[in-house]
Amino acid sequence: MSTSFQGEEEQWIEADGNGNVAEQEEDMLSSLFADPDPTDVFFFEFGSNIKIPLRGMKAENGQTLHSTGLTLWRASHLLCNYLVSHTKEIVENKTILELGAGLGLCGILAHKLGTRSVVLTDGDTDTLAEMRHNVLINTNQTTEIQDGSKISTITCRQLRWGRNVDTFFEQQKQVQTAINERWNGYDIIMGSDIIYVEEIIEPLFQTVVTLLGKDGKFLLAYARRNVSIDLVFACAQRHDLTWTVNCPDNNGEGIFIFERRLSL
Repeated sequence: MSTSFQGEEEQWIEADGNGNVAEQEEDMLSSLFADPDPTDVFFFEFGSNIKIPLRGMKAENGQTLHSTGLTLWRASHLLCNYLVSHTKEIVENKTILELGAGLGLCGILAHKLGTRSVVLTDGDTDTLAEMRHNVLINTNQTTEIQDGSKISTITCRQLRWGRNVDTFFEQQKQVQTAINERWNGYDIIMGSDIIYVEEIIEPLFQTVVTLLGKDGKFLLAYARRNVSIDLVFACAQRHDLTWTVNCPDNNGEGIFIFERRLSL
């Protein structure tokens, strides 16, 4: 059973909030040429059994990269810690979708913690190439289903928020029903450090409400940027979502958990 949609991807490079791709590419090139080896390998350990190496760009180049997913940002650590401490209720035997997965740390960790299946997505094609490399070196990607065929339990796909999301849902439903006949949306959608300009909030939540299962949860690991969390809450409310907050340091950064509002 083939589950690859890689041939359908369109070349796309992430722009800043003003659409200034050209300026960012010039900044990136000057930064990368100044460093003869801008790549790096990051190593992460969770407990005594989980070790995850990732290839990406050095963190000091992060501000000049046009593909922000090519390095790691601090909210990804918040999300990883949350997954580890809430594995039973959030990860085990769940279908998970990661938005803006970047180098793949959180999705790879979820796979290793025992999720039923996880799909890592990003819009940026350069980022997807690095993500796929990291998934390949870190995971056993297939499991056997009833008819003896193989299906991927961790996959990487392009997803641009607000674009062709219904098609993405139907494609994923075909894949997921091979694992779980009653699948009708993801148990968990998650993302870390994915809100950096106001313009992406609405397409983000349009995507979430389309792909989230009836009783699913959207985990947003939020680090303070130029976007107020109040704008995020306002958009969530318009889409009939409620939320709870897990901010252990009381500094406005942490895990925000969104769910569909219960019908009376």
